[in-house]
Amino acid sequence: MPYELFLALRYLRGRRGGGRRATAQVTALAAATGIACGVAALVVALALSNGFRDELREKILRGTAHLTLLRADGAGVNEWGDTIARVKEVEGVVDASATAYTGAMLSGRAGAAYAVLRGVDTGSENAVAEVRRTLIAGTVEPLLSDPSSFNEKKEDTTLSTGDTK
Repeated sequence: MPYELFLALRYLRGRRGGGRRATAQVTALAAATGIACGVAALVVALALSNGFRDELREKILRGTAHLTLLRADGAGVNEWGDTIARVKEVEGVVDASATAYTGAMLSGRAGAAYAVLRGVDTGSENAVAEVRRTLIAGTVEPLLSDPSSFNEKKEDTTLSTGDTK
């Protein structure tokens, strides 16, 4: 019999004889059961917490590049084609594409919120695949067939799924 098991059983059983033996065993059993339930609850709570954290992290990082290059003065990069070509030459780089970020205010019945809009180069297959994977409704095909149609001034400023002109 392992030493640890011997000690555990010795102290769970208590001393032989005496009228308090049954009470001590019930108390020891209740304490051991309470500890087991507490540990089980802690394990379940930590598993739920870790699962939630991992899911949230994946959703936040899903649309974020591993590396983003910006100018130090905050201005836009004019010669982005040359920059992308240089980045693609770096060992280990799988793909690189141009991305444009701009702020936007979203408003609706529930209120208003600030958002960051990200525009991707439709010529980059990986960037378009990322948009397809995260798109909840609609399709990107109208933008791929005629990307200039989305840049035209809209008379109605309300955008909805499937808008192209």
